[in-house]
Amino acid sequence: TDFTLPDYYPEVTKVLKVLPEINILSSQCSESGISIGGQVVLTLLYCGSDEQPCSFTHIYPFTKAIEAKDVLYGTVCVEPRVGYMNTKAVAPRKIEVHGSLALCVCNCACKLDSRSGATASAPPSHTCRKTVSVT
Repeated sequence: TDFTLPDYYPEVTKVLKVLPEINILSSQCSESGISIGGQVVLTLLYCGSDEQPCSFTHIYPFTKAIEAKDVLYGTVCVEPRVGYMNTKAVAPRKIEVHGSLALCVCNCACKLDSRSGATASAPPSHTCRKTVSVT
């Protein structure tokens, strides 16, 4: 993703670091799989034109749908992880960020019988565990 700093922020002379924070805002099960929604909060630490440290926060929303058979209805646990994050200033106010996020997903509760629509109790274990990439 790339973003532009507003005019009232100092121009970027040097990127010091980008701190990503992953927030999972929603997760739910359906017959076809699991859907996850969230946001990555990117905090840019940089030197302004006067060499003073500055910061800017950009929010990048994301959604991910995971196709899975025999999904259990109930709790979905999502563990987000940052794979890598590369940042560069392509102009004095334009920042380019490339990165990789991984979502480790598991769910447990009761299994839906696709023929009758009834649910049956399942042991509280992580029976559907999958890691997906959100780029």
